[in-house]
Amino acid sequence: MSDISSLALVSVVVPTYNRGHLLPDAIKSIENQTYSKYEIIVVDDGSTDDTEAVCKDLNVIYIKQENAGASAARNTGIRKCNGEFVAFLDSDDVWHPKKLEKQVGFFQQHPECGLVHTDTEVVGVDESYSFSPVGYQRFEKIRHIESVVLNPYFGMPTVMIPKHVLDEIGLFDESIATAEDLDLFLRIAMRYPVGYMNETMLVVRKGEDNLSGGADSYEDNEYVFTRFFQKNNEYFKDKQDIYKAVFYRLNIKYAKYLLFYKETRKARGRVLKALKCKLNKELVLLYIKTLVPVPVFNAVRKIKNLL
Repeated sequence: MSDISSLALVSVVVPTYNRGHLLPDAIKSIENQTYSKYEIIVVDDGSTDDTEAVCKDLNVIYIKQENAGASAARNTGIRKCNGEFVAFLDSDDVWHPKKLEKQVGFFQQHPECGLVHTDTEVVGVDESYSFSPVGYQRFEKIRHIESVVLNPYFGMPTVMIPKHVLDEIGLFDESIATAEDLDLFLRIAMRYPVGYMNETMLVVRKGEDNLSGGADSYEDNEYVFTRFFQKNNEYFKDKQDIYKAVFYRLNIKYAKYLLFYKETRKARGRVLKALKCKLNKELVLLYIKTLVPVPVFNAVRKIKNLL
């Protein structure tokens, strides 16, 4: 155990909704930390299962509220925090035992940072599969706003944030359903450097009722980025390549999602938006897919490959 454990209290906010059967594993992963100076704040967002009964047997600060969503639950938890640092753990995920120790140590070495995030491993709830997120990139140890804007998806349970930063920046935007973490990360990175630890400190368990990224998620992301660039127009006016890269990637991913669900007209609109940012072979093929039925398109490609 490092002697840093005596230096700072870490408040761990755990929002939960109807995950009483998974919550003890999440709490255990906090209790198994090599860093012992923490408090656990569980915010029950209106659960109808046995979550409240489960929490009576756990060493946590338990708060129950009417169902209002993850952002509201996290905000409730933050307002109750007594720690110098705030960390977040979803009730269906677990931490590596050294997460808190290493992140507090990181802030000791880099007190200028407003946030530090780590790598993630994804597993099935039944442990039937395990993988690191596809295309996960390695970043510089200290990241600045340009890097964050291009790759801002840290994973909420990987981050630790000094409480004074949240006091200054503000809490989660409760009006956004699925991109509230993106919004917070961008606001922090606009004022502070962001730290990155090239270590897997979080295990995300998939297969239960995880909030999935659907059409609303893409639209929330678009809204957050649009608002962010508008608010910081002066800073980014000479960085149009960053702006175009963000909206190209967002629109092309959304177009592929819409095509998968056979929303060809909407997909075509997203491709046309991406074309305003970049023109390449991928976009041309995607545009053709929005005009030609998928079976016909695939048949033509097979014939072409045989020639």
